[in-house]
Amino acid sequence: MATYDWCKRKVFVLTEPNKELTQAYLKKAHTALEELNRVKSEEWRVSIAYYAMYFSAYSLLVRVGVKSQNHDCTIKLVEEFIDAKPLNKAHKLRVKTQYYDNPNPEAEEMIQEAPLFVAKCKARSITENEQKKVREEIS
Repeated sequence: MATYDWCKRKVFVLTEPNKELTQAYLKKAHTALEELNRVKSEEWRVSIAYYAMYFSAYSLLVRVGVKSQNHDCTIKLVEEFIDAKPLNKAHKLRVKTQYYDNPNPEAEEMIQEAPLFVAKCKARSITENEQKKVREEIS
């Protein structure tokens, strides 16, 4: 797993904060949640739930002007703003389900948690001081 220092040096890129892109990622998250109701396969439901959570978490990064193309690093930075344990757990479960085809009794619990996580990300306001702190740490 990537360390936060490695992520700051190798992965995170400062961009301009972007409200429109923030909304686009939140829309992607809500679209994924809608798809959860249509899909029956546990494997795909786990992936969809994870990506709903991931897109909403990534919207927080876009809101402060940070680009990340590494899921582990994104999760580490999201911890600056919200409790990322559900996202981290969902990430591990998605990998386990997708790549190792292991049924998991925790899948349904994670799927049920996805809408709550998305709502928390959407509702999370970020102060100018928080934004400044994160951007200074990365630069």
